Amino acid sequence: MKFVWPRKEILAVSLLGNAGILLTGILAGFSAPGFVMLYWLEGLPIGGFAIARMLLVDPAPTLAVRSFWLDAVRGHGAPGIGIFRQYRRIVLICFILPYILYNAIFGLIALVFNAGYSQWGPGDAATSTQISLGMGGLVFVLLVAQHAALFLINFVFGEERYKASLQKISLEPFLRLSYLPPMMVGCYLAVYFLGDGLVPLAILIFIRIAWDLALDSWLNNPRYWYKPI
Repeated sequence: MKFVWPRKEILAVSLLGNAGILLTGILAGFSAPGFVMLYWLEGLPIGGFAIARMLLVDPAPTLAVRSFWLDAVRGHGAPGIGIFRQYRRIVLICFILPYILYNAIFGLIALVFNAGYSQWGPGDAATSTQISLGMGGLVFVLLVAQHAALFLINFVFGEERYKASLQKISLEPFLRLSYLPPMMVGCYLAVYFLGDGLVPLAILIFIRIAWDLALDSWLNNPRYWYKPI
């Protein structure tokens, strides 16, 4: 599939947001494990905005991907909407429970990573993740603000609300967080061989931005909007 660059405003929010998070995190005293935990917590705004999108999305794209719903949609609007609402309840249940488990698994991996880091990391590793609540909270607020801006651009003021199906919205958060394992492995190897510093942080940010761009390219493929996953 041909690579499709995200829209300029989306690309700007992604790049500027990641740069702001990185700089603020460094000033706050984040080490590599601090950023790993931060990006694990990113699952909260990702899941929260996904639920908001599922509750507000237009029903037409979701109904259109199921051929046996077409007659109900075209000839009987109310039954079609009723089908959509019932289907949305099922999708929400099937999204929330696995998503909690999905994040719990990544959280366990992150805790194991941090525990290992305290053993083989630099001498001050034991205190490197002890960050003030205020500064740590500020970095997390910036992360939430980035997702809020993308929600406004894509969904509220963009076309996603009228083009995205429930299948697409419910699958995207799982894909969005799947960069965590390779990010942790890359960070682990960088710290082990190169020591703590800017190099592991650069690897973290690079993997995250590269994955976001690749995923957004796929999600922005017009053929994807109306096809069931």
